[in-house]
Amino acid sequence: LKLPTQSGLLSHHPKSLVAHLSDMTISRTTGEVLGRTSGGANGDALDGTNKHEDDEGQQSTQAEDPTDEPESMDIEGKQDTNVKDQTDEPDSMEHARVIARGAVLSGTAYGFLRIFLSSDRTEDTVDIIHSFATSSVALYGMASMQPHKIHTRALPPHLASGRGLVVRMFSYSLGYFVADVIKIAVDVLIRGRFPKLWQGRLAHHWVQLGANAPGILGRGHPDERNLAWRSVLCMAYAAELSSIVLRLSNLVRDGGGSARIQRMVNWALAASFFGSRILNFPMAIAMFIKARPVLPAHLFRLGATVQVGGYLLSTVWFAKILRIASKVHAAGKTAVPSIEC
Repeated sequence: LKLPTQSGLLSHHPKSLVAHLSDMTISRTTGEVLGRTSGGANGDALDGTNKHEDDEGQQSTQAEDPTDEPESMDIEGKQDTNVKDQTDEPDSMEHARVIARGAVLSGTAYGFLRIFLSSDRTEDTVDIIHSFATSSVALYGMASMQPHKIHTRALPPHLASGRGLVVRMFSYSLGYFVADVIKIAVDVLIRGRFPKLWQGRLAHHWVQLGANAPGILGRGHPDERNLAWRSVLCMAYAAELSSIVLRLSNLVRDGGGSARIQRMVNWALAASFFGSRILNFPMAIAMFIKARPVLPAHLFRLGATVQVGGYLLSTVWFAKILRIASKVHAAGKTAVPSIEC
């Protein structure tokens, strides 16, 4: 038995073999074409998918990239902060209206009480009202003070604000002094009458203007500067507590009170003067010196001059008050020193 060779196969079935080879060639060619077509389509689809994923990645990166957005947010944040600060600090016109309101209230109170009392007793009574109001706010502010890293203690934010209770008190108090200046001007220039201690009162009001103005006009100035000045000035205003007893001593003396009552009031005056001025002023001065790094040089010199000068003057008047308290003088011969001096 012999197997056919290739030549034999070709010789016996030439047509079928040729047809078979042709079919194989066509099938292989068709497969390659289909493969290339399918591969190209798949490649295009894959490229499209990759491109889509890259686009999404770039969009995601841009969405997550905070490089540009924080800058705008920072700018907007700074603008919001500035607006907030300007809102908390009134402009000069608003402060001027509050000062004018204080002057009108003081003048109205004086005019009403003048109907029933003499000029001197009216001045004493109105000053008692002013001293009681300002010292009450000052003591409240001192009791509310919080520890501070620079100047030991400071007012809390709601009291140190330009529209807070303490700053409003500064403005109303300055309005009271403005009303007194108007009264002195009317008495001297129109009525030809010189009120008691009018020169010392004018000097005091001028100094008080220099002390109150930086504490009132805080807009456009650093917060630390405003906080330091307002905190120190609040402590200094506690000195008005002694003014209440001082004016009471004047009323008792002018009213012909007994020697015992006059002596009690005079010693109460000495005690209140010692506590609210002799003891309180050094603490305020020490706090002011610690606040020097946050204060402009000219403002620090102004504050130091006013406080040291006021303290020295207070020691002189305290010595005089002690002499008065040691014995009661006849009414009208020795006057208790005025708070304006």
